[in-house]
Amino acid sequence: MSRKGAHSQRPVRRRVIRMLAGTVVVVLAVVLGTVVATPRATTSATKASGPSGQLMPSRAPRGYHAVVAQDFAGTTVPSGWHPYQGQAGTDTAGWWDPSHVTVGNGMLTLHASKDPAHGGPNSPWVEGGIDQWPAGVLVNGEYLVRSRVSSATGVTEVALLWPDDDNWPPEIDFNESNGTNESTATLTWGTVARQHQLQARLPQVDLTQWHTWGVIVTPKTITYTLDGTRWATMANHEQVAMHLALQQQVWACDNQSDRVCPSAATPKAVNLQVDWVVVYAPDNATHF
Repeated sequence: MSRKGAHSQRPVRRRVIRMLAGTVVVVLAVVLGTVVATPRATTSATKASGPSGQLMPSRAPRGYHAVVAQDFAGTTVPSGWHPYQGQAGTDTAGWWDPSHVTVGNGMLTLHASKDPAHGGPNSPWVEGGIDQWPAGVLVNGEYLVRSRVSSATGVTEVALLWPDDDNWPPEIDFNESNGTNESTATLTWGTVARQHQLQARLPQVDLTQWHTWGVIVTPKTITYTLDGTRWATMANHEQVAMHLALQQQVWACDNQSDRVCPSAATPKAVNLQVDWVVVYAPDNATHF
């Protein structure tokens, strides 16, 4: 349930808001903590320990190779990473600005706070958002993001895959918090006029702790992982080139999709911290 706004370097790219009404067809599959172990290589790394206490993987799973391995060791946004600029589709409650995306202390940080100097016309809230291309643009592959939030109240965090040609749908959200301490995975496919959706939900997960969120896309399935464990699998319905996006979202309190908006319980600043990101392509993959 996410959407991307225009960013500073490719201003034609936007996320749109998915409307779950009218011509939209929604198929809901709820998964409540059922897990099946999956072996993924996660040993050795480029940092001594990293802010999260878990090293960035240095070996790809069998049959894959790394096309992105970023541990944010510098002090500037790395090449190939593109901060957002502007309104989040038709959502009027927040605004993305590159000043709310920083790198330091071994982390990428997205900052959400009231910032009238950089805000949009309807709300003082400004958030961070960023995507990665072209290195990680794949039809099939595995994406891993090690992250946490400073608060899970009132500000949504999303890790997702977005069609690289900006022709939405499809969309694959593999960690969306909805402004609460939970995570939802959503696959959307079809057309703008007639969308289909599969969804899985983890109702109890502490997003303020470090976790490794993952998604594995194959021609037939989409599998979601949490800390190396598979927790949901869906049938894949579309094969298009997609890229990784990470973003915060502040929703209007009168939104129609049950998103939690900021309240008195929401801190003045909410950070999404990312220790590292890796993207694996199948050895026989076509690169874009």
